[in-house]
Amino acid sequence: MAEVLITLGIIGVVAAITTPTLISEHKKKVTVARLKSNFSILSQAINASKLENGDINTWDTTLSSEEFAEIYIIPYLKGAQKLNNKYLLRAIDKKTSFFCWNNPLYLLPNGSAIYVNPNSQNAIRLILDINGKQAPNVVGIDAFELVISPTNNILIPTCNSYSKEQIKNATYGACRKDKTGVYGGECCAALIMKDGWEITEDYPW
Repeated sequence: MAEVLITLGIIGVVAAITTPTLISEHKKKVTVARLKSNFSILSQAINASKLENGDINTWDTTLSSEEFAEIYIIPYLKGAQKLNNKYLLRAIDKKTSFFCWNNPLYLLPNGSAIYVNPNSQNAIRLILDINGKQAPNVVGIDAFELVISPTNNILIPTCNSYSKEQIKNATYGACRKDKTGVYGGECCAALIMKDGWEITEDYPW
């Protein structure tokens, strides 16, 4: 009986040590799968929009977020629904506010949500939240920034042109846990893609 209890105790200790790691690894894989799937869905929608509305550099970025989304993006995302609630994200350091908008989010049939900002420094910014408005709403963890690029005429991750070292140490948007500021985490989708669609050991998870 004592031997059985000792064995069970050892098993319990091993389980307590390994379970959090296994759960974390599973969450990483789910995150990457959802990011990759949504990136493909959104890319296809943008390509379909280009067929009807012309190249991205001809799209009217003087429109409001809602007007722009409902002309150029939402008609090409079957089943997308508008949400009018205010949306708050935190930076990857989990301390500072990232974005706080009154403009609508759009919920996709797969449970993800997007927000489009067409008038940001000549870039059409798109925030993808892979689990909608569910927690944690942290950039680089369940929310990622992409750019509908007029220059490249495609959807790309923010900081796509940066090297991995630049992504981790950028003045704005660095994908590093200790990088504070309202833009912290903007470059994280680019880092995941550059790592071959994986969240590696050095990722600020």
